[in-house]
Amino acid sequence: MKIYLLCTLDSEHYREPYFYFFKTAFAAHKWVIDNLVSITEESREEVISELEYKNVDGSDDQIMRIDYSYGDGEFYVNTIHEIEIKDGDYLCIYHHAYEGVGFYVEKIGTLEECRNHMLDSTAKMANDFNIDITDDDVFEVNSFDSCVDDDYQWHMCNVIQFKASEIIGDKEKELDKSDSAGLNDDIHKYSDEVYKELKSIYEPLPMYGCATNYAETSLGEVIEDIDARPKYEVFKELCNYHGIAPSTVEYLYESIWGKPKDKTVGYFL
Repeated sequence: MKIYLLCTLDSEHYREPYFYFFKTAFAAHKWVIDNLVSITEESREEVISELEYKNVDGSDDQIMRIDYSYGDGEFYVNTIHEIEIKDGDYLCIYHHAYEGVGFYVEKIGTLEECRNHMLDSTAKMANDFNIDITDDDVFEVNSFDSCVDDDYQWHMCNVIQFKASEIIGDKEKELDKSDSAGLNDDIHKYSDEVYKELKSIYEPLPMYGCATNYAETSLGEVIEDIDARPKYEVFKELCNYHGIAPSTVEYLYESIWGKPKDKTVGYFL
């Protein structure tokens, strides 16, 4: 199955990366923003304004890198990787830290295969940097992780297991039968998922609550409004909702699939 692996590391814990699996890249991106808001206690708008997108220093499956800096030199690095994997498979993930940070998915397979890869990779790094493998201060190998200190930065491998039950999905509200009956690909412009996601934009932000006279916008009203808009406006709404600059998505899209022939506005939809 295709899933999205999120690798995250902060400036205080170079040897303690965290890994999460998501159903969609949007869900992973939203989690990054929500997590940074929780950690920094800054507003969502402030966090989004300080995000840096630069898809560098990572394995070929990396589709997005999100850096965030704040305070006195503190930072977080988050990379999203699109991978094909089976339930129960293991991954061997390499990352380096201090002189830059980069994550690389080096192996997907059985536990034995990934552990053997970790051992081979760690031994190669020790050889490349002329490391004394008997020195515990610069060379360490455990059951599920390893570390080589070349005196400039750390080189680490982690072996983790993927469990389909631990995938973090999109948080969508359940629609009742009357709502779902209004979704029909033959009649409307977009798929069910687009309308369900955009419906949240018509609702008040949780932090502000609802006015006493607030009336929820029905899905039918949302569909009618969205279908009446030009496609590029809907695209901008989706990007802004997830905190992604439309120009960033446009660049990533066109770098892979090229510029659409019928492109007439600033965004590819």
